Amino acid sequence: LKVLHSYLDNPVVSFVAITNHVLDAAKTNRAISLFRPESSGDDLETLAKGCLYSEPGKPPAELNIDLVTITRFCQPYQNLMVGKDAKQFFGLRDFIHFVNYLRKRRHSILTAQVVLEALERNFNGSDEFEDICRQFLATLHSHLDVNVKHRQILDILRDSLADRPNEANRTENEVRYKLIIDPSEDDSLVRLLFTFGVLDRQNTRVFVCSDFPGDTHLQKI
Repeated sequence: LKVLHSYLDNPVVSFVAITNHVLDAAKTNRAISLFRPESSGDDLETLAKGCLYSEPGKPPAELNIDLVTITRFCQPYQNLMVGKDAKQFFGLRDFIHFVNYLRKRRHSILTAQVVLEALERNFNGSDEFEDICRQFLATLHSHLDVNVKHRQILDILRDSLADRPNEANRTENEVRYKLIIDPSEDDSLVRLLFTFGVLDRQNTRVFVCSDFPGDTHLQKI
């Protein structure tokens, strides 16, 4: 974050810097700092409704049947974020994309399978994923082993990479970026993605990051 010093001392244009870490005095005394506290239940409900429809107080008729159910997911999300480990990997961006996924993928009615797929897309990768699923699905009074079925990892990746923004109503948060970490030393995971057809060789550009000390730490990535 030392790169900010030059921009703060010699400002050319105004800018907003967003960080998950508290800045030191050398930066905060050069700028106006705004601290956002943890979101309350009411904040999350307002956020969820904002993801589902644009006009406050005027939800689309087709959403009325599922609106209450979707806003009930705020509580299991709050329960999840109580844990210290969860805060290192998950945040509001995951909840926002979770709700957006439900909005796009639900058809006439919200099903437990769609909820599970939204969780696989946005809250996966944790050792506690099964417990996360149970908490969210309990909102629907559904059981993980009876009503829904997990997808294979490759199927989740294919579905994620095939997701495209709606050209008629493109927004910044409609489609999220995908991060695949290949821990192998010979890029074998990337090659497997090409082999299994998850990635198209002709339309995929591969960038190789450096392996300087510390660069491979998950938080640095």
